[in-house]
Amino acid sequence: MTRFWILAAALCVSGPALAAGVKNGSFEKPSVPSGQQSFFAVGQKVGPWKVVGAGNVGVMGGNFTENGHSAQAKNGTQLLNIAGNMHSQAGIEQQVKTVSGTPYLLSFYLGSLYDPDHGMGTSSTVVVRINGEVKASYTVFANKHRTDVTWQKMLVNFTAEGSKTTVTITNGDAANDSFAGVDGASLQINN
Repeated sequence: MTRFWILAAALCVSGPALAAGVKNGSFEKPSVPSGQQSFFAVGQKVGPWKVVGAGNVGVMGGNFTENGHSAQAKNGTQLLNIAGNMHSQAGIEQQVKTVSGTPYLLSFYLGSLYDPDHGMGTSSTVVVRINGEVKASYTVFANKHRTDVTWQKMLVNFTAEGSKTTVTITNGDAANDSFAGVDGASLQINN
């Protein structure tokens, strides 16, 4: 009987940790052929992520290159181009299980390419919302001496208000900027 109570107590302690997490944080699903980009319009899904806002987003397969620039993933083989090919204010959102009153840490990589001559801009900006409320806006400036993505890790702290939390990441680039990379999204309890 003592073993049962120890196991039950261990499950109660680890229960909230099981509630944290986003799915498909490296955008490996759906699979996109190497060197290609697939676009998903508002209302469609990129795995468990729903496309929101206006326009579309693109999932870039491994080894994607354009105009001599390499859009390599930070995690896995694929990445999300949140600017899509409409260069509007599209985004992605996912509802995750959380524990009310528990602090969480959302992390992801934001990437930029330096190519103003071909419409990829010189920086990438995204806006992060938790349950619809703006929590942060981040900008990464590309290294103009590189032909691959400049990645930077972004961190967002928040406290869950209920058993479900909606995480939204939206493109904040200008309409003439065709690249804003997002990859390696994760969510964990922030102890």
